[in-house]
Amino acid sequence: GKDLHEQFVFGRLLPKGKIQLSQSLYTQQAGMFVGAIGVPTVGSVQSDGDSRNVGFPNVSLRHFKSALHFSSNTKWGWFETNAGVQENRRQEFIFPRREGFQPLPNYNVAHDLRLRSAQINSFLRVTSKEGTKTLVGLFAELLQHSRGGYDFLLPNYSGIQNAVYVQQNVPLQHRKKETFRTLGLRLEQGRMRDEAFRSPVYASVDSIGSYYVRANEMTRNFAGWSFEIGEAVSIHEGQSLKYSLQRAWRMP
Repeated sequence: GKDLHEQFVFGRLLPKGKIQLSQSLYTQQAGMFVGAIGVPTVGSVQSDGDSRNVGFPNVSLRHFKSALHFSSNTKWGWFETNAGVQENRRQEFIFPRREGFQPLPNYNVAHDLRLRSAQINSFLRVTSKEGTKTLVGLFAELLQHSRGGYDFLLPNYSGIQNAVYVQQNVPLQHRKKETFRTLGLRLEQGRMRDEAFRSPVYASVDSIGSYYVRANEMTRNFAGWSFEIGEAVSIHEGQSLKYSLQRAWRMP
């Protein structure tokens, strides 16, 4: 196989914060893989006469990511935002096979799966004179998946997700021992949309008898919430007790 990894990072310190941009690219080519179409058959494994290169079947992977980080100390508190985009692509190359009367594809790409995403997460952290720390943030994400190739694994789909969250860390001065109480709440909602995909079933070489439904068109909305409450109590010097109650929700 062949691997390549490149990374670039640029940053600058500001009078009250910093900004940083990073990009990375990872590619890989590997032969004799167990992919989505299963273990390659003997007829699919063929040599091109060169034992030093990656022959058939093989898989090609590409992962690109670009991220921006910005943070600054404002008059309201500490502000921070992280934004990024990434693309994941997987291509599986294997000699096509005939099934029934289905025409033989004239290309060797069995799967060409590409997932693109973009997200942003921003929050503001405020500290009061009494030592209470309050964090308020927003989160958003976009997803888009596209497929290609003569075989089928996943349909085209897209998604969106939004969230708002708040967290508070409060020192309890009335306790004899140093105690901090943490409260947190996160509300989020999202939508996923899948496209339909049908594979033709040939009754003869030049006639399609029916279609096999591999995926139905579907749109679903999701909503949920996460919650946390806990305390950290200092017992002795160098020793503390922490306990919390949490509920977590994650979009499918």
